[in-house]
Amino acid sequence: MAAYQLYPTGVTVREDDELLSLSTCEYSSTNGRLIVLVYAAECDEYHSLGKLYKSTNLDEILAKYREIIDDPTLSYYGNGMGITYRDPNDTFYDEAEVSLVSRKSIRGDNLDDVAFLAALPMVHEALEKIVEAFPNFRYYPPKELNVHYYPEKMTADELAAAMDQLAEDFDSYDYHDNFSPEEDMVETVTLELRCGYAHKYIPFLKDIADEECEESSRAEELLEKLKAYQPEIPETAVPVVRINFCEDKEMEISGYQKLGSLDETTAKMDAELASQADPKTGMQEKTVPMYFTIYYPDRNQMQELKGKINIGDGNGGIVSQLKNQNEMKLHDESWLNYQKGKGEESFQAYMADLTDMQEHVLPYLQDFCSLEERALERV
Repeated sequence: MAAYQLYPTGVTVREDDELLSLSTCEYSSTNGRLIVLVYAAECDEYHSLGKLYKSTNLDEILAKYREIIDDPTLSYYGNGMGITYRDPNDTFYDEAEVSLVSRKSIRGDNLDDVAFLAALPMVHEALEKIVEAFPNFRYYPPKELNVHYYPEKMTADELAAAMDQLAEDFDSYDYHDNFSPEEDMVETVTLELRCGYAHKYIPFLKDIADEECEESSRAEELLEKLKAYQPEIPETAVPVVRINFCEDKEMEISGYQKLGSLDETTAKMDAELASQADPKTGMQEKTVPMYFTIYYPDRNQMQELKGKINIGDGNGGIVSQLKNQNEMKLHDESWLNYQKGKGEESFQAYMADLTDMQEHVLPYLQDFCSLEERALERV
């Protein structure tokens, strides 16, 4: 019997205990014996400041930890749960302790720094049971598990759909309270990502990541993918427009609209309001200012064009009025003299922008609207 040695573990083993943590190993001595104890602590950093529970029965410790976290008076202690390695033949690692749960976060990544424990199947079994027991806890898996929730590379459509699903899973009530049947949020987010506004969604993902909840790990992974995202422009991309402000309720349209459709709607409204001129003065009874932003694909990225028109002046739809405005800026002497007063370099840059608008951007937008109109006519 000299080959065996008894040592105190600090707990009494009962008949109903599950000794899944008992094993034979060869880490530091031939046929040495080790045992991994599970503990739950009211104060994980300094065990002596609160109650400490140890057992070889993981289910018992899980129940104890539920009691601890359910008691709000104990939350400020910094609750925790982990494992203690015992092997009297291993003088270096005997009584080594690793925290696996900190408050409401499962820190499987702590095993990355303790290779000899990370190699034990019983430790991974314990970690799996902890994750299963606390599905709402934020989970940091060990590196070797290489847990990923999303593909390595994601398109704007995939990122938008993933964030939309995450928002619903995180707070379903808030998500549905703010749901708008008039606006496709996935389509809206997709367009904003392609237009270079990925940064708008970083605070949203950070807030979920900081909550230490079931969705936090997904939010963290999406956050990294969003930071690395480079806008891609598919061949099917078309010009779209977003109304920033309009006084007419009929034009209070949320989200992004196809330029052709909104241009046609604007032209009809303009003609209708222009026909309602005061017979005595010849002035329109009502004009409606509209501020908007057009996003169109060009040079392998989405370009942005902000504008303002008056609906009811009889100048047509969006593109028609933009062409009139550009013509005026190119040929109005008083306006050109004003621009020259800003300096020659500034004036040349201004004229180059107007020329590009006249010769490239506006013809492209007009061609798109004409194609869309012809497509609608065929339907």
